[in-house]
Amino acid sequence: RKAVGKGAYEMAYSQQENALWLATSQSRKLDKGGVVYRLDPVTLEVTQAIHNDLKPFGATINNTTQTLWFGNTVNSAVTAIDAKTGEVKGRLVLDDRKRTEEVRPLQPRELVADDATNTVYISGIGKESVIWVVDGENIKLKT
Repeated sequence: RKAVGKGAYEMAYSQQENALWLATSQSRKLDKGGVVYRLDPVTLEVTQAIHNDLKPFGATINNTTQTLWFGNTVNSAVTAIDAKTGEVKGRLVLDDRKRTEEVRPLQPRELVADDATNTVYISGIGKESVIWVVDGENIKLKT
């Protein structure tokens, strides 16, 4: 057992990188963004902290491309991060509707990466839930 950050949500593991990544939203009121922690999977020591201007919640990894994917639930977006360098490769807004009394943008929740096709499947929860299909190469929605 090891204390790590605040607001821990989902994790992604890479045997190739010998790393466990943890998505944390940090404080809802005090912190604008979140942090993705890279942990040693044996000791759970933090080996890297990747600060993000959006709060990460859901997590998955494409082990072939070594791309981490994080769902930014409150922003209706997904962020791709290079697992080796920690650099943000790109971001995609999945539902760009403005939140109002009548409109509730869909929120990404669970993510699954298909290593063979470089495709990311993302569930979007809301009044009319969806599954988004993202091309991992260009970080664009597939139609």
